[in-house]
Amino acid sequence: MFNLGKFFSGFRIRHRLKTANKFYVQHEYKKAIPLYKKILCDNPHHYGALCNLAAAYFEDGDYKNALSLFLQLQKVDSTNPWWQTYLSQIYQKQKSYRKALNSAWQAVNLSCGSTEHQINLSYAFYEIALIRGKDFVTDMVQKFYDCYPDSSIAQQCYNTFFSPANSLKCNLRYVEKIFDVFAPEFDEILHRLQYDSPSFVARILADFYQRKKRKLHILDLGCGSGLCAQAIKKIFPRSIIFGVDISAQMLQQADAKKVYFYLSKNNLIDYLKSSIEYFDVIVAADVFTYFGCLDEVINLASHHLKKNGVFIFTVSQNLHNRKKFYLTLSSRFVHNFSYIKKLLKDNGFLNVKLHKKVLRKENGKDIIGGIFLAVKT
Repeated sequence: MFNLGKFFSGFRIRHRLKTANKFYVQHEYKKAIPLYKKILCDNPHHYGALCNLAAAYFEDGDYKNALSLFLQLQKVDSTNPWWQTYLSQIYQKQKSYRKALNSAWQAVNLSCGSTEHQINLSYAFYEIALIRGKDFVTDMVQKFYDCYPDSSIAQQCYNTFFSPANSLKCNLRYVEKIFDVFAPEFDEILHRLQYDSPSFVARILADFYQRKKRKLHILDLGCGSGLCAQAIKKIFPRSIIFGVDISAQMLQQADAKKVYFYLSKNNLIDYLKSSIEYFDVIVAADVFTYFGCLDEVINLASHHLKKNGVFIFTVSQNLHNRKKFYLTLSSRFVHNFSYIKKLLKDNGFLNVKLHKKVLRKENGKDIIGGIFLAVKT
């Protein structure tokens, strides 16, 4: 016999779930949470509502309730690595750092070493090391490397924590994986980090060219999702922009912006070595953070600029020591401005201007850097 009450109950649950999920996607967690709770009152075993309620509590900063639910979910499905990843982040918020590392490590193993969970583990190393010190995490870094020696992420973590002085650049496969994973949400992430280098680069170029609507031949090195080209195109709409990036997923995001004449998947050193093009402007925004030694790339860039061509790029400032460059615990390089200026001079750039600014937020702190504009003589 048809059960009308059960039918309407199911309809009500589906409607509430659809509405709650809509609020969740819009980041309106306080509106989503009571709806998920009502669903669970009607059906305490509704797995989807339980998962989303736990995630909503987490995103809303209610780590106590989120922890209780994720521990419950772990009992329901002990093989899901995402519960361990959420638990790791909650434990970090609660300053239970050893538990955080152990949960992040379990997520990697449960996922059979998936890229996403290896990246989450690497960020846990960095964030916890900043608070508890480098030695607190090195045993787990060593374990990660020993168990996954072929992983570019494990290799990069090992280099960062055990041999930073010998690192001239980041593992390129590591960089590729990082950006492939974050590509779909990249623009939103940078917005949250208050990253505005693209607009600064565009304005500096506009001032240099006295705001004349010139048709420039531009190379965007490490173009990412195309934010720099997008900002430049608004000021120089007739420009022809070439983009090169190591991440296929980032290039998809860049292509969708419809601002490039040509896009190439390549690392920037190999591209510059093989290219026969010459440019009015070469841009590299937030790219050299993955390169320590810049001798080769600046030399190659100088060979691909026309006379009086402009090389404009950003670097984070080395405030840690007096070295030319330094690999930080975040697996990003910072540079000594004097080293940069000497390199530019040695490679035929005589008119060099430095604009110091905060480039972005990292772990809640300002990252001080500069935008260099150098003219090829």
